[in-house]
Amino acid sequence: MSLEDPFFVVKDEVAQSVSSVNALYGRWQQLFNDPQMRGNEEYEWSTNELRNQLRSIDWDLEDLDETISIVEKHPQKFQLDRNEVNQRKQFIANTRSTVREIRRQLNDAKSVAPSRSADGGARGAAAGSGGGGKGKGKGRGGGYDRYQKLDDELAAANDDMIGRQQQEQALIMEEQDDQLERVGKTVGVLKNIGQDIGRELEEQNVMLDEFDHEMDRTDSRLKTTLKKLDKVLEASKDKKQCCLIMVLILVLTILIIVYFTV
Repeated sequence: MSLEDPFFVVKDEVAQSVSSVNALYGRWQQLFNDPQMRGNEEYEWSTNELRNQLRSIDWDLEDLDETISIVEKHPQKFQLDRNEVNQRKQFIANTRSTVREIRRQLNDAKSVAPSRSADGGARGAAAGSGGGGKGKGKGRGGGYDRYQKLDDELAAANDDMIGRQQQEQALIMEEQDDQLERVGKTVGVLKNIGQDIGRELEEQNVMLDEFDHEMDRTDSRLKTTLKKLDKVLEASKDKKQCCLIMVLILVLTILIIVYFTV
């Protein structure tokens, strides 16, 4: 097997990742099967961590697919027969099958999670007002005297006062209605602002998650590139040593020829 074979650069990482995922998946199943533990902080962390690790394995498997493509294009360089290539493809297929099964279990778990519902009520107010009337009538056998006139003036003054008070109360109620309407509009504006802020925060969280995932993928690819570079440097070092030995042998041969010639 050639030292430059890129397959084994990634395979060990995939095997370690699969082992870690299996251990975490076992713990996740324990939490999921316990109704009291399902939905707590550890369960949510395990679910998110499983999804992240499965995504990372998918990226590594893509790299393995690329290595197999390289090997198939240059079979003589890597000295691989068809059986070895098929074994590598089978390793990738088995790993993908494991990843799909765990991801399916995670997706199915969403439908088992308890649902919550909220009920609301309606409030209403009704007010009524009524008035009453007065009847006055005084009569004396002889007709109308000054006492009757005084009673009429007092009744008229009382009606005027009541009318003014009703008008003032109506104005006060209108002002209160206007104030309540303005307060309602202000609350509506604040509600819209709060919803906009919530949507902005959700978008920022999505962007942060994508950035985190991209950083993970970049880190994985960087590790792979560094391993490949180490192997290339080792091969280059061996070639330099061979060249140095050949030069030394050539110099030694020349000295021997000169010595015997003289």
